[in-house]
Amino acid sequence: MTIAVDDFLEQFFGPGNSVLPGADFSHARGDYVAQFVAPLREGVRRPVFLPRQEDNGRTDAYVISWHVAQAASVRAMLEAFVAHSIVPFDGRVARLQPDDPVDAAVLGLVGANTTFVLRPASRDDQQELWRKLAVLRDLLATRPEREQPIPRPPGRVLADFNAALAGGAASTSAELLDELAILGGFSPLNLAYLRVHRLARLGRDGELLRLSELDDVIASRPPRVVGEEILAAWARYDLADVDWTVPAPKSSLNHRELPNAGRVRRLIDDLDPLEASDDALRAAAVLSFLSRDIRTGAALLATDRLPQALQQTLHDLIPVATTTPTAGVVDTADDEANPTEGAPAHPPQTWTEWGRRISENDVSWTLTDEVWAAWPPPHTEDEDLAKSLEAVGDAGAERAWSMVGPFIDADDMGRPAWQSARSLLLLAAAYDRWSPADLAGVQALLEVFTRGAPPAKDYRDTLDVIGGSTARWASVANALPALDMVDVLARSAAADTDARLRFCLQALEPINRHRLRLAPELLWLAARISQELQLDLDWTLPEEDDEAAEAHLGASVVLLYSLDAGALRRAQEGLSAVAPHARIHTSSSKVGSDQLRSYARGADAIALAIRCAKHAATGFIRQHARGAASIREADGAGSASLLRAALSAVRDYRA
Repeated sequence: MTIAVDDFLEQFFGPGNSVLPGADFSHARGDYVAQFVAPLREGVRRPVFLPRQEDNGRTDAYVISWHVAQAASVRAMLEAFVAHSIVPFDGRVARLQPDDPVDAAVLGLVGANTTFVLRPASRDDQQELWRKLAVLRDLLATRPEREQPIPRPPGRVLADFNAALAGGAASTSAELLDELAILGGFSPLNLAYLRVHRLARLGRDGELLRLSELDDVIASRPPRVVGEEILAAWARYDLADVDWTVPAPKSSLNHRELPNAGRVRRLIDDLDPLEASDDALRAAAVLSFLSRDIRTGAALLATDRLPQALQQTLHDLIPVATTTPTAGVVDTADDEANPTEGAPAHPPQTWTEWGRRISENDVSWTLTDEVWAAWPPPHTEDEDLAKSLEAVGDAGAERAWSMVGPFIDADDMGRPAWQSARSLLLLAAAYDRWSPADLAGVQALLEVFTRGAPPAKDYRDTLDVIGGSTARWASVANALPALDMVDVLARSAAADTDARLRFCLQALEPINRHRLRLAPELLWLAARISQELQLDLDWTLPEEDDEAAEAHLGASVVLLYSLDAGALRRAQEGLSAVAPHARIHTSSSKVGSDQLRSYARGADAIALAIRCAKHAATGFIRQHARGAASIREADGAGSASLLRAALSAVRDYRA
């Protein structure tokens, strides 16, 4: 706790909250509120439920957890007690605003990413919500206080973080990053590298450039992948309005018009033009022009990957006689004289070699060791890589999971390495990788496996192994990844239809038993899949007032973005079913376009699936979305996750 209880209560019940003016417990509501405040006064770290009433009379419930692990268990409690039947709930912690006095009080008490904010749609729902929260409060008070959970090894959490980020699980990756910060073992600078990497993957370019620790990251001479991500974000954000189809006007390429140019300039010293992304190359070209860096400009021109207009701009800087083609701008002499401390003398050069060496102790892989990005994609050595993974024993199983994130990142959508994905799935089953953090990686691996159209025997055997573990992962609490997996199978060709039916029935039956706890959009998806596969599962609920249920869906124009066309179509169909008055646009464009700009500018709510996107498009969407739009990232790569994100954005939208 960073602030005293009395100070917290005075701030929480101060300006912006009219429930208990001045935290005066002699007020008419004082006795009622005091029951919810009791855990704070007793000094016990139980979840706390506190009301916030705004001037318009709306009362939100702040559900405050003390740490990330507790927030995960509280999420399951809320799913069981109040979610969907009483209040909309997407399972995400709230993004509290430091400039809001009530939010700031909570941030001062427990920090970020540990608090849920519940907003009932009607007065009747509000009364029922607080009645249920009072029951939950009393149950928690009678439960013996548990000791702090045993922390997980940092290496495992890092592997889960990489897998979640590669698998498109935006919210899960944030929670894992918070867990890494709490565990220790990582310097503040390494955590900042991870933060930059995550924001870059999500396409949050503006947020990345506003990071308070960004100057420290740049000054540290960060790993090349981190430096290139910063340069690419700068190009997409600060150079968004530059028209690269015409020679760049020098008036638009100056330090006054580009205030961040001086901050990121030093990053081009370590840029490798042969490996850098197109966005990073564009940034480096502009920066070399601004700084009159002839050597870097010549190296960039030699790649022949710059827009024609930008090439012409550099040619104006560099006389033809002095332009000497070169492979890169990085001077490796210092690196050879001062090799990175602790780095392996001979790191793997291929995926298969990495697989063979996983069980050895001479390689330590971290997020920034992305040498695999320069290797041929996994499908080029799929059979050999799969065999090397099959040979992994108990000692190497933990290290094998560290390959999942890079493997998913390197996946070629048109040529999936299905045999290697199968080997990793079997490792997940053999070593019980069924935590919520693991499931994002498992779902992405299953999608790679099915996309590869495996033979019937491999298809059947793999689904039977994964399906045989459904008792460990198929539940309402894990409805998103479970439905993502089932929907992938339902939308894909089946080499063995009986095996698919067995798997889907095993995964859906536990969820069906508790269908009253499903959100409307997930209930629709489960029913649709069951209908398509002719599963004998009844998803009907007692009749409700449909008009009341849709009263809070205020968005009229929605943009859905995903590179998975099948998930996009399914999410569009589901959104039309639960929000029939919404006008829905979809896009799977890999780059910005006039049409995508028009969609982004006109959207009230935007849902983004980030897996496999290299984020020229997602950054473009954020850049052109209007300020009042509600933007949500899917917490997974499938249609269930995208549909949930879309409904969350729609509900959060305020005209």
